[in-house]
Order: sequence, then structure tokens, then C-alpha cells
Amino acid sequence: MKERYGMRKEQKQIVMICIFLIIGGILGYCVAANQIKQLSDPAYIAFWTEHNMPVPAPLGYAKGIISFALLFSGMPAGWIFYNELSQKWLTSMAPKILIGIIMFPIYTCIGAVGAIPFVLYKGICLFRKTNWSSAPKT
Repeated sequence: MKERYGMRKEQKQIVMICIFLIIGGILGYCVAANQIKQLSDPAYIAFWTEHNMPVPAPLGYAKGIISFALLFSGMPAGWIFYNELSQKWLTSMAPKILIGIIMFPIYTCIGAVGAIPFVLYKGICLFRKTNWSSAPKT
């Protein structure tokens, strides 16, 4: 029974990261489209030129989608990494929560870098467990 619960936990982790990846991609697309639309607005360009500043270049669709997707998928991945580390600490709950809140940006950055490898690793582990457990026993 414990093995089934472990598989459900891994599946939930993979699904959560993928959901945040999709949400981040959609938001990245919206931000890129908004930035490109702003360049056709004369008031936007006048604002920057009045303050003697260069008009910022738009992020672009590919960079916007990828960067926002990785940032948003880094949030649950970082939270999963933090939970795994905090379970090994032998301190009370209050310092764990305080450290988790203070270190949230760092865990998000670590999660953004490790989200895709984490999903691949968990997916392979999950595939191996289901593949080996369904094999006929001799």
C-alpha cells in the first residue's frame, strides 16, 4: 500500500510542475504580445523619449514563453526541494517556516533550473516502478 501512495505522490509532483509550466507559458505569451503591442502605441514611445531613455525592446514570443514557463515551474519544484530538505532537519516547525518564507526566491531559482530534469527523473522512476511491477514473476 505504501508503494501505491509513493507513486501517487510522484504523479502529483509531475502534474503540479507541468500545470505551472503551462500557466507560465500562457502568461509569457501574453506578456510578449503586450510588449509588442506597446511598440505601436505613440504615447508609450513618447513616454520613454521624454525622459531621455531608450525604448525597451520587446522580449519576443519564444523568450517570453520559455522564461515565464521556467519561472513558474520553478515555484512548485523549489517547494518540493524545500520540503524534502526540511523533513531532514531536526528543528521545530517555526524556524522551518521562517526559513522557507525568506528563502522562497532562492528555492524558486533553484527550482527553475531543476524543474525539467526533476520531471524527467520522476517520470523515469515512475515508469520503471510501473513497468517492473507489472512484469510477470517467475
